[in-house]
Amino acid sequence: MLVYHGSDHIIEKPRFNGGKRTNDYGYGFYTTESLELAKEWACGSRRDGFANAYELESDGLNILRLNSPEHNILNWLAILARFRSYWQKGSIAEEAK
Repeated sequence: MLVYHGSDHIIEKPRFNGGKRTNDYGYGFYTTESLELAKEWACGSRRDGFANAYELESDGLNILRLNSPEHNILNWLAILARFRSYWQKGSIAEEAK
């Protein structure tokens, strides 16, 4: 399976725990099957980026596809809320936490 990772630099060899704990889904190396989405992630405001491509051997992996028919937006939000940090003091976000 061909997957892409958008970044501001070329990443030859992905590292699982190279990101932040507070990333949307916790530690991980985030990829997509969409080249266009990786390009969007790669190019933030006023900077160039790279859509790194990798061949993923998925045999033996458990892949959670949140866009499959058995999942809905609540599954995505539950996972997101588990890792998202809530830093706003005195706001509705703090009350929700």
